[in-house]
Amino acid sequence: MNIQSLKFRLKCAISTLTDLKNDNQIHIKATVIKTFLNNESYEKAVLRLTKTYNIHLLKHIPGDKKGIIYILSNFNSSFKSFVNYLKKLEIEFNIDSELAPGFNIPYYLSLILLDKRPDNPDENYSEETNEITMSILFKGFNCSTDEDKEYFLKDKDDILKEFNNICESVKRIIQFYRTNDGTKRERNEGFRDLSIKHILNDKFLNEIEDEIKPRYREQPILIFADSYKTNNQDKSDYDRILERLLKINISLSRQIIQIKTENDIAKNIYKIGKFDSITLATRIIGRGADIKVDKSIEKGLHLILTYYPERESVYIQMLGRTARQDEKGSYSEICRKPKNFSPVEEKEINPRNIKIQETTEYFYRNYR
Repeated sequence: MNIQSLKFRLKCAISTLTDLKNDNQIHIKATVIKTFLNNESYEKAVLRLTKTYNIHLLKHIPGDKKGIIYILSNFNSSFKSFVNYLKKLEIEFNIDSELAPGFNIPYYLSLILLDKRPDNPDENYSEETNEITMSILFKGFNCSTDEDKEYFLKDKDDILKEFNNICESVKRIIQFYRTNDGTKRERNEGFRDLSIKHILNDKFLNEIEDEIKPRYREQPILIFADSYKTNNQDKSDYDRILERLLKINISLSRQIIQIKTENDIAKNIYKIGKFDSITLATRIIGRGADIKVDKSIEKGLHLILTYYPERESVYIQMLGRTARQDEKGSYSEICRKPKNFSPVEEKEINPRNIKIQETTEYFYRNYR
């Protein structure tokens, strides 16, 4: 260990101990990285982070999230191309969910591909092609586990070949929509952007489909989806998932049940627990709906949660639709964003109300 390294480690230790005085819980690696960034130029620091597969830890540094994107964009022009193209498609790069451990791999791969930039003569280079290719690389080619990292380190050549295949596909998409007719150019570019946007946003739906296929033969499935549509969305997640269900149901041959209102619950409550059903519902069904699962179904109802509600109590209610009253059941979570529940205000409960609740629950469980 040289003296400079020792000094840096001492600074990290001092910074960590200082933070512990103010907060009982801190992210040690994030504290080290923050000290690291304050002691060296951003370019050198981010390069070292990338080479050690720790770049995702940047998101744990307190401060402006946009500042993190600015740091990455300044260091990696391929990432900058990706961010700029997402803005054109009105897609947001979510740091909290997408700057995950798996992000290290496409980022590292993009560093290898930096020699394809304009300063390296290549007659086939196109900034437009590069933007789209990098968007697919970061959004769709994102590994997520330690096993993926190990696989990547062993098979860089294979992954580079796959990247080149992606790049060629992008070139074909651009060529397909290209026209010299000025009146059609804007329309065609709009179609092209919709095609790319579909590719970039499809991972979410693919994961839901992959979760359904190994289970639908053994369990009824209940999917919770958000019906709220933001200003920059043409469809809600509920509508997009419904479209995918109707599409894959050609091969699944299951009854697709839609739940959006109390009337929908009343009409379909006894169908949801049947073997041949796949139910798509908003959180309205989480409000105490008693789903009866056929006793012949050994594994019970499988629930797929595709978003986290604002309140943890609603989240618990949603999960409570499966494995009810000592029955079997299972659930999985396929969500775009991490949990971020609103703080719960503490209130004092009247002991008399607690006793009434306990008595009611006792009679409900034992004298139905």
